Amino acid sequence: MKEDHMLNGQLKPAYNLQISTQDQFILNYTLHQTSTDYQTLPLHIEQYENLYNILPEAVVADAGYGSDENYGILQQKGIEVYIKYNTFDKEQKEGTKAFSNDSLHYNEAENCLTCPMVSGWHTSVTGKG
Repeated sequence: MKEDHMLNGQLKPAYNLQISTQDQFILNYTLHQTSTDYQTLPLHIEQYENLYNILPEAVVADAGYGSDENYGILQQKGIEVYIKYNTFDKEQKEGTKAFSNDSLHYNEAENCLTCPMVSGWHTSVTGKG
């Protein structure tokens, strides 16, 4: 159960509902007894795969789902990851540019940049001499 951080006696949710959507249609939902979203993603993806016998092409989620475990699971399954890591906003406010060109590794042989957070993720580079 989530803590009542305002201490005002409000009801505390005992379940965490997760929903997968595409084009505003609900494709999958799971219910979890954990207050953190990042712990729900592996089972949610597993149920999606069991329902449809395929994996989603990509996962787009907020920083609450960002964890090394989740990045690894999604990469292993070949799912594109669009989840910022949980300290991204803090680092941006502090002036750290985690995804500036200086922090990405340029692979000259493949003409791509490699993301330091998700091993194996890369994007093509244009205009490189």
